Amino acid sequence: MAYGVVETAVLLGVSPDTVRAWIKSGRLEARRAGSRSASKLLIASEALESFLAGLERASQANLAEV
Repeated sequence: MAYGVVETAVLLGVSPDTVRAWIKSGRLEARRAGSRSASKLLIASEALESFLAGLERASQANLAEV
């Protein structure tokens, strides 16, 4: 399964611009689907799970420092 930018933003409780920034920075993997004029960024469920696992590890590491 794959999610669009807006769907991913809703799931994570952030803005679509934040999701696009994560994609642009390489933190969240996405691929383009469709023709050049109507392409859409898609985030695979595996990529989203990996991203969330990374956030959880970072959060736990920050808590360990406190």
